[in-house]
Parts: sequence; C-alpha cells; structure tokens
Amino acid sequence: MNGNALSTVIPVPSQPSKMVLDGAQRYLYVVCSNDDSIAVIDTIADKLIRTVSIARPGDIFKGAIPNSIAIGPYGTQLFVTLGGENAVAVVNLVSGKVEGRIPTGWLPTSVTVTPDNKHLFAINEKSNAGPNPGNTYYSWNTPYGISTNKTARNEYTWELEKSGMVSMPMPNQAELAELSQLVDYDNGFQNRHSDPLMQYLSTKIKHVIYIVNENRTFDQVLGDLGNGSNGQPALTFFPQPITPNLHALAANYVTLDNFYDSSETSGKGTRTITSRRPNPSIMETPTASDSRTIGRASSIT
Repeated sequence: MNGNALSTVIPVPSQPSKMVLDGAQRYLYVVCSNDDSIAVIDTIADKLIRTVSIARPGDIFKGAIPNSIAIGPYGTQLFVTLGGENAVAVVNLVSGKVEGRIPTGWLPTSVTVTPDNKHLFAINEKSNAGPNPGNTYYSWNTPYGISTNKTARNEYTWELEKSGMVSMPMPNQAELAELSQLVDYDNGFQNRHSDPLMQYLSTKIKHVIYIVNENRTFDQVLGDLGNGSNGQPALTFFPQPITPNLHALAANYVTLDNFYDSSETSGKGTRTITSRRPNPSIMETPTASDSRTIGRASSIT
C-alpha cells in the first residue's frame, strides 16, 4: 500500500481468511478455507509462490476447513486450526507437508504457541448447549404445558453454548502420530469404505425427495406421534392438528426417532443444508436471527 492507494492484488485460492507473517516478514501465509490449503506469498515479489495442501493425501473430499493459523517460534512449522475436523494441523514448512493433527474441542478458531515451543493453546468456539430446565426462551403456551419461568435467566441456545480454551504440551513425533490417529477416529475416517448395502440401494433408488423443515427437535413436532416412537408429548409444540402433513410423512414412512444431531438455530441450519458443505462464514458468524449471541471467544492474541 502507498498511502491510501491499493498497490497490488494477489490472487489466492478460495476464501482467504486469517494470515500470518514469518519473523523476517518475507513470507505471508494465508489460510484458504474453501480450498483446504495455505497460500504462501513472497512479500518482496508480492506474488503467490506455492500452496500447501491441508487435505489428506489421496482424499478427493474437502472439508478440513482451515480457519486460523500461527507460526512456530522457530519458523519451521505452521499450526492451522481445522474447523471441520476439530483439530490443529501441524505443517512442516521445509517439506511443505502436514506432519500430523492434534485434537481440540468443537470448532477451533484460533491457535498460538508459547515462545519456548513447549505448549500449544487453542480456542474452541462451540460446546453442547445442554438442558434448559427453566424453559424461558419460549413464551407461548403449548397444548401440553406452559413455560415454567418466562422472566428468569435466558436459556436460548446461543447463551447455553460455551467457548473454551485447550492447553496442551507440544507433542513429540511419536505422540503426534498417536494424536493424528485419534483425530481420524473421532472424525470417522476409518468408516470410508465400500458398503455392500449402500451399493445395492444405489441401484434401486431413482429419486430422493429432500424436505427441509423448521429447526425443531423431534419432540417439539412429533412427540405426540404415538406410533411407538421415542417421543415426549409434554414437549410437543406443534401437534398433529397443527402439522398434519409432517405427521403423515412420519407415520407413513421411516420415523427417525433416535437420530441425535447438534442443533443451534434456523439461520445456521438453513445455510448448512443449502450448501455443499459449511465453511467459516456459516459455522462461525451469527446471523441476524442469532443476535442474542454474547461473550463468544474466537481468537487468542
């Protein structure tokens, strides 16, 4: 930049987000979230000189979703938070390869390393919301009950989620290999194999009808289904007279009464199901309808 004038535009892969300079300010490392890669920029020539892949070797799928980055004190390693894998990737800058992955909490969004290179800190932005016994968010009465306390503490989903910080010693190579296996296990990568049943079904299924419903729990809509499913009528907000079509679909087709999913709000869910995969814009940024969000840590300085 020269004063207020833009001097150079440097193209990089999709969705550049966080970036970090090396100690000599010669190289700029840019996280490219949609590309699962790190762009390396020469700050003297002002151009992209290479990209470092965060993807798993031979894996055709993207979804690691790198979203933040730190450089090690010796300048030989990058530490990259992977929002899609709940892990931190350790990148060797000499080889340009990922050395391994370290598990974190849910949705890591920032990472830093102590100057002595002995400890690593990572922020995880999300957690399970947990129960809301006061039931204070919903102010209307239901056919089966009423909100127990409409004026006490707010128990809306976004207030119940808590961010946190993970502190860990820097792993050696043997420990890093073991931790990498743990990340693979936690993400279910060992389940990627041909399944005879799914192969058979693929020859029989001609059409898939995808019905998107409002962000509600099973009990809130189908708790009164009464077909032997695991429902709680006392929690039903929209019983059969209000939602006859949904009840008919559930009664005539498969009822998934024990499918547990981490839900937040409609804004997140709608953008996730209409995208091929979520990215940091969807995973981290509250929508206008999520404006109740307060006190959510997302970075370490």
